[in-house]
Amino acid sequence: MDAFNKRARHALDPLVLAYLKQPDERWHTQIHTGTMFVGRHFGLPTRCLDWSRSADIALFFACNDKKDTDGVVWHVRLDELCEAAKLQWQSRFGKPSDVEADMECDFLARKERKWISHMKYIKTGVSRAKGQKAVVTHTGHICNDHAFELTHLGVKKTGRIAVAAHAKDGLLRELASRGTTSESLGLTGAGKQLEAIVHVICTNVRSKLQLPPRT
Repeated sequence: MDAFNKRARHALDPLVLAYLKQPDERWHTQIHTGTMFVGRHFGLPTRCLDWSRSADIALFFACNDKKDTDGVVWHVRLDELCEAAKLQWQSRFGKPSDVEADMECDFLARKERKWISHMKYIKTGVSRAKGQKAVVTHTGHICNDHAFELTHLGVKKTGRIAVAAHAKDGLLRELASRGTTSESLGLTGAGKQLEAIVHVICTNVRSKLQLPPRT
């Protein structure tokens, strides 16, 4: 995230920078969950996971990457997730609600706790997230398997739909006829340039940590 701030933040849309200004000032740092959300939306590896309220948009992302391999659309009932998440807070933070500041303090202190929730404050001026009808789940600890975390939380109405590789091109054409394209989702132009910057950052981080490259 430090590299993202130094090398990519200047390229963000002014509305996104305005969105980040409030947490910057509140927490006296540029490394906070707001930056984590924005960075994740451009491909930065974080403890966040992107979802969409639109089935067409979710299907687009399942089809648009790795054309020669099968894709997956995961689904979950957001209302059930929200209700299940409330049951965590008493045991994690000692109170039943209003834990956003506690989450942020843990993040700033790099303290990990086992919980999963959705980010409630992303309905602001991040136009790309709005265009993608984004919902983001995040965890209190480093975790790549949000599906497991949701099941462990007790969320019942969640699952996966496989998308065969050979069907992807046809599905993308159908989605384009319904208005869901790379252009409509902000994946071209400045957004694409920013993803290229983030890709270099991520590659360097994975190399330093001796992690295998993303495939």
